[in-house]
Amino acid sequence: MPALKSKSGASLIFVLGIMLMLFAIGGAVISGTTASVDIGSSVMGAASTNFASNVRQSQYNRAVLLSESIHRTIRQSIKTPSTNSNFNNSLANHIPDAIFKSMSTMEAQRAAAVTASSVVQDFIMNIDITGLSTTVDASSFNVRIIFPVSVNNPSFAPDGPRVDAGIRDPYTITINTEIVVEVEVFLDALQTRAITTQATYQLSEGVFSDIDSTDINPADPASIGTTIKYDKPGKWELVSYEIIETH
Repeated sequence: MPALKSKSGASLIFVLGIMLMLFAIGGAVISGTTASVDIGSSVMGAASTNFASNVRQSQYNRAVLLSESIHRTIRQSIKTPSTNSNFNNSLANHIPDAIFKSMSTMEAQRAAAVTASSVVQDFIMNIDITGLSTTVDASSFNVRIIFPVSVNNPSFAPDGPRVDAGIRDPYTITINTEIVVEVEVFLDALQTRAITTQATYQLSEGVFSDIDSTDINPADPASIGTTIKYDKPGKWELVSYEIIETH
């Protein structure tokens, strides 16, 4: 007990106490600093992940909007009425014409499929969508019109010509078909990501005829002229629209 009354002893105990307090405070500060660093790293990592996710979502949203815009442009052209002054330059006129001109090719494919049990390939028509937007890079998307070839698609029904009392009704070919408009939009410059959308249309009762053919033999009015044109445009209907692929 007398030692406790020593001024030097009291001072030593006091100094040791202060040092212990400083060590304790220092340890807490170091521990807190480490925790703050770990938390900061986690926050930065989460922020980076969220930023990348937001960029991908933004790219996806832009691609969807571009796809819809392209489909809307195509749909307007496909459904152009025959009374419109732009009908001859529209897809409503060009698509049936392309199908008609490919008829012999498709018939050959069908015959090969029957004899060789092979899968008939789609008849594909690439089209160029221009004037859509001055800010759209034409290399950022592909557009194809696919004619799924099967036994009954497209279907062609020839009829005539009929001659009654010297009056000739023209030779006609009625077409019914289904087409798929496929739009692939790339999400990045390297074209490693893309979304593909498909719109399916059906054409009913389109009619080709030789009514204006000038080479029909007057002596044989039942002969068929070589000039066949899309005389009576059929009716186009949009039957489905879907995103079929994302990669």
